[in-house]
Amino acid sequence: MAVFVQERKSKIWHWRRDCSSYPQTADIALITPQHPATGSLCDECRKKDEVEKRNNKRAEV
Repeated sequence: MAVFVQERKSKIWHWRRDCSSYPQTADIALITPQHPATGSLCDECRKKDEVEKRNNKRAEV
């Protein structure tokens, strides 16, 4: 299950620790286990999820 984090002074939510923009612990302002209702989802986190899903589907074949 993803945990969404938001950095201070940002409206972008991250959930992948391998994202280059994932905030450092001291910079995290908000944490939620649910899909955030406000703000934007990080494009890099989203792209990494898509690649991982594609790779998992290939491995199943």
